[in-house]
Amino acid sequence: MPIGLAAATLLSGCLFGSGPRPIPEYAVPNVIGVVASAERRADQRLDYRLTSGVVVTVDLATADIVQPYDGPGVGWLFLSGPEPSGRLRVVGVPPYEAADVPSGCFQLVATGIGRNGAIDLSIGFRLQKAAGFDPGPISNDQYVMERTAFCIDSSGAVLSYG
Repeated sequence: MPIGLAAATLLSGCLFGSGPRPIPEYAVPNVIGVVASAERRADQRLDYRLTSGVVVTVDLATADIVQPYDGPGVGWLFLSGPEPSGRLRVVGVPPYEAADVPSGCFQLVATGIGRNGAIDLSIGFRLQKAAGFDPGPISNDQYVMERTAFCIDSSGAVLSYG
């Protein structure tokens, strides 16, 4: 391809949106814990009591509840933190009940990209890999297999994928 045509193609891609896109910002949860109880208040907010004793109030009208749509249940891992816009993001992760996973593991069915000891997940959060993280069948930090889950511990560290 002649240099002039290559430059025009690159320029048109940048001007019309088909060029490189910025890497999205991922929220880092600042509240992580296992749900001990969830109580709906009269003002339609939810009070989540975590096993650590922390109480988190979530306004269903303004929060971004990623999964499940009605919020985490008792025994689920609760993750919340501000999105780059300032809106509160909430994710609930159910216990992983397969026989071949460690006790206390929570199952997150998502995709992700590994970056600097963490994983940017399709749920919009960045979680740290545990010290002994097991990538399963993945060798390039591209965790994009369908119907495959991450195992996350109660502190929010990613233990494994596969």
